[in-house]
Amino acid sequence: MERGGNSATAIDPYDMDELTYNYITGTNQLDYVTDAATGTYSDDISGGQSTGNYTYDLIGNLISDNAEGINNITWNVYGKISSIDKVSGPDLT
Repeated sequence: MERGGNSATAIDPYDMDELTYNYITGTNQLDYVTDAATGTYSDDISGGQSTGNYTYDLIGNLISDNAEGINNITWNVYGKISSIDKVSGPDLT
């Protein structure tokens, strides 16, 4: 996925995102994302993520996101998130 932005000083638009989505082999589960765009912006995927950034439980629910500092996501029987345990900062319930 490519996304460009306009700059008031540049003649050509600059690259904001040039994302590559990498999936766990044989599944539809996202493994990691890389960004080939050269610019760095706030809240950007800084240089990309490493293999195994996302993990899932046996039924396919996302249970961790290393890049975002999420250690564990707990799901209830209705398929709703009941809590998110973070590496730093307050946990969410």
